[in-house]
Amino acid sequence: AESGDEITVGFIAGSITEGISAGDSLCYAKLTHNALCEMFPNTTVNYVNAGLSGTPSVLGVVRAERDLFGEKQPDIVFIEFAVNDGGDQQYKDCYESLVKKCLDKENAPAVVLLFTVLKNRYSCQPQMAAVGERYGLPMISVGNALNPVFDAGLMTWEAYSDDESHPNVWGHELVKDLLMNYFEQVKEQSDALGSAPALTPIPDSPVYTVKYADMELLERDQMTVTDVQGFKEADKLIATFNNGWMYRSKTGASITFIEEFKTLFLVFNCNNSDSYADAEIYIDGELVNTLPSGKPGGWGNPEADCAYIGEECSEHTVEIKIAASDKGKTYGLCGIGIGK
Repeated sequence: AESGDEITVGFIAGSITEGISAGDSLCYAKLTHNALCEMFPNTTVNYVNAGLSGTPSVLGVVRAERDLFGEKQPDIVFIEFAVNDGGDQQYKDCYESLVKKCLDKENAPAVVLLFTVLKNRYSCQPQMAAVGERYGLPMISVGNALNPVFDAGLMTWEAYSDDESHPNVWGHELVKDLLMNYFEQVKEQSDALGSAPALTPIPDSPVYTVKYADMELLERDQMTVTDVQGFKEADKLIATFNNGWMYRSKTGASITFIEEFKTLFLVFNCNNSDSYADAEIYIDGELVNTLPSGKPGGWGNPEADCAYIGEECSEHTVEIKIAASDKGKTYGLCGIGIGK
């Protein structure tokens, strides 16, 4: 950037990064972009915000190719899922796989881990920091910065946030300041050394796993579909998913397609409702899994879940079928994630 080369800064995360409570122009990600433009006035700084409300790293690793790397190849990526992820193994596996996916891109982007925190102090920072430590990545913690201030009575949560999780406008300014403090420290090191600091080599062994690092999202027009029964094409499902199928019928329904993969994820519309159907997944004619779309915590959000992991990559015929007991319910299929 200092030499005048065009750069791109990218963010992938949930609603805090998307800008809920502050808006597109006042969220910390856009404020950071603006500040970088000021720091490097002779450089074109592009901006990609792949924040998506209510989504964890499980969906993040599936949609990263489309949403984060689709138009521009970021030179630096901020990953922030600390308040969206849970403690189950799938979250740990998908988070580390997302980190590895970013590090493995051909242009070798810098990766920075950002950890936010809820009012009740919930954060997946410990499990995520283990990944950062293994890969030698910079880490920025909102909780480490603010919790001691809250504990000392020098500031209230309400000064930072208007709800239980999202920074208010001032809170987004504060998070931007944390990120710019990072950039300023790196610039000082670079100026002192006369070059960029040495990078930590990517480790040979993961903390959890990187088996999902090659995940790719396929939507309706990218899938090799051979048969559709009972589903209707849907050009607007939820959020950024505008190319899928919707089931609302009293008859049975199924979608059959052929793809080459080792790992298969479903991306679907999720809601905390008994009126949302279960999907049965058949691989080469054999029932291998049943994934519910009516789940506690769902609110109409897009969700990803692992449907199948094989021994090796090969071509499979897949049928996604509405469970016979769920005729008359609702199911929205946003797409699939495949890994080879």
